Amino acid sequence: MPEYTGSALEFVSLGRVPAAASVAATASALARSMTARGLVTGRPAAAQDGHSMILSAQAVPSSARLPCIAGLPSGWTVDSTDIRNGQTQFWLNSDRAGSRAVTVTLTARCDTSGAIRIPSDQPGARRYERPLSLQPRFTLVRMYTFAGGCVTYQFSFAAGAAPSLGIPIDTAVAFQPRSVLVKHVQRTEDLALCGRGAACRGRAPGPPPTRRNR
Repeated sequence: MPEYTGSALEFVSLGRVPAAASVAATASALARSMTARGLVTGRPAAAQDGHSMILSAQAVPSSARLPCIAGLPSGWTVDSTDIRNGQTQFWLNSDRAGSRAVTVTLTARCDTSGAIRIPSDQPGARRYERPLSLQPRFTLVRMYTFAGGCVTYQFSFAAGAAPSLGIPIDTAVAFQPRSVLVKHVQRTEDLALCGRGAACRGRAPGPPPTRRNR
């Protein structure tokens, strides 16, 4: 997932690229355009490229918000990212809580049955939590729901790791309004991100895409 610093998204200007209806087609068009400009697209920095943000917006086009990294605390790193039609997912590693200690997933909806609603730390989103276990290892499911989307945090710590290690995740992950991305891409690239805030008619959906970033 891309990094968002709280001010403005920074993208490499690609000029005019024909809009596509699927994540796979968009990724291909962007990659070709970047390669033509001498830019490397094969190994973008995990959780830091605007390319991933664009793909995420198309993967779940109904979602009014997109999860992104605001700033990881010491000891936390991004493991990898998986973007496909209907879902965007990335994993966070911790030097103390273990590999893939937190999984963050964006989908159009999620099941909050059995979860407890608590005050939300994310503006415009409702927060639910479903505690699973404290011992021998901390596991928890947290869900944020908002217009057209749901972000789920799956905490799965290594045995013996303190649950308090998850506290910094509250501020490490932010939610970027999709409307900001739609306006930015339209203004700078003359592209329409089909979905909420950018209706596209007469486009047939492409094949189910998959993009993994390690």
